[in-house]
Amino acid sequence: MLHIQSRDMFSYLFSKNRGGIETAKFLSKLLSQAPQLVEVNAASNLMPIESLAIVCSALKSAKGILVSVLLGDPHLAH
Repeated sequence: MLHIQSRDMFSYLFSKNRGGIETAKFLSKLLSQAPQLVEVNAASNLMPIESLAIVCSALKSAKGILVSVLLGDPHLAH
């Protein structure tokens, strides 16, 4: 369960894990509970294609100042 005590969070890093669909659910909850969040680095996570709908929905409904969300492997972009 995710419970955010401080709403002064600006950046969150949770990369390189194998959380699967749970990673997308965590990201969704994080976006809804941390309006001061500016950047999320969830690069190199192993998530199934079904995670895309969860993440997209969370991004559309996010209220706040989010600027950057990194989900892919930054080394594959080159």
